[in-house]
Amino acid sequence: AIEEQRRGAFKRVLIGLLLLNLAPLAATVGQPDYNPGAVIASYGTIALIYFGAVFFFRKGWLELSAHFLTAGIFTVAFACVLFMGGVNSLISASFITVILIAALTAGARATTIYAALSFLACSFVFWLEYRGLLPEPLHSPSDLDQLAALLTALGASAFLLRRGIRQFELSLFATKESE
Repeated sequence: AIEEQRRGAFKRVLIGLLLLNLAPLAATVGQPDYNPGAVIASYGTIALIYFGAVFFFRKGWLELSAHFLTAGIFTVAFACVLFMGGVNSLISASFITVILIAALTAGARATTIYAALSFLACSFVFWLEYRGLLPEPLHSPSDLDQLAALLTALGASAFLLRRGIRQFELSLFATKESE
């Protein structure tokens, strides 16, 4: 019963994240400085991550699927922050989403690890910025990009926190009924 609840929660998280990625894609494609190569690289990678997570999920490897999804989204967030404006960009808020994904799908230890990795990644990119070593952005985030990144991070955070609170409430209810 618990495994089925975890599988159902993971499926809802995966679908929610997939839908939330449509806003930044739509914001990016409609801009005059639209860079098809950067968009294909980032969203193609995200699509491969989702397909990989679904593949492992369908095979019954829920834990592997959760770690694959979390590691993949972390990698994309790091690459986007590194190559699209640094920590000053609102894209860096994606690391909050990574930590929430880990919390809801991969467990407490993974949450701690991804929080530490996110801290280190942001510190490293900031250091590169401070030293003037940050690469030129592949796509300079416009105001619309920044708004899409912020709204996506807020939407993903709200969605994932709601899922987490719901899971907590269900476990409390189950504990109360078993007493």
